[in-house]
Amino acid sequence: FDDIKSIIFNILRSVEVDANYKNRIIANTFWNYLAKCFYQSHHKKEGDEDEPGSVSIDGEQDDDKKWDDDIINNYDNNLDEIKIKRRNKYFASHPLIQYAIYKKIHASSSGKHYINKLLPILHFICEHFMKFDDEYDLNELYDNCITDKLFDCSNLIKFSINKSNDNDENEKCKLFWSEYVTMKLINDYLGLNQ
Repeated sequence: FDDIKSIIFNILRSVEVDANYKNRIIANTFWNYLAKCFYQSHHKKEGDEDEPGSVSIDGEQDDDKKWDDDIINNYDNNLDEIKIKRRNKYFASHPLIQYAIYKKIHASSSGKHYINKLLPILHFICEHFMKFDDEYDLNELYDNCITDKLFDCSNLIKFSINKSNDNDENEKCKLFWSEYVTMKLINDYLGLNQ
């Protein structure tokens, strides 16, 4: 898992410092290749990669993730684009990948001009189908990572992010997007963290 986390950090770092969007092409290529390898390692069933119609991201029939004719028609029957989208959605929704992305965002959320670093990262992961919802709290995300069957996450360090409020200095954030990122941006905009 440390290797994947390192690659994700490097991809997002190249996006972060890319003022002229020249690194974006390389970052997209690396991200799509990493998503393809990750997807294939989790889907060993024969034919799953080549059957986009009515196959969900995780192999189960699910209304939210079903690949029906509407999705296929949106891409003008371009199966390569459908495969890339399916791999990227699976990749971005996996707890291990979310954990690595959260670590990078947390590391980039400090300093005087951190918003200039954070904005290209958020754009990039949004373009690659990451959802900015708190489907899992940070403890559940950690538990899901530890129990992963393909990757060794025994050395994974649990998130310990303090809430930025005056009530209790030791209170920890449970939700990454709503309690940490959103509140940090609001508090910094209003000057409450000075």
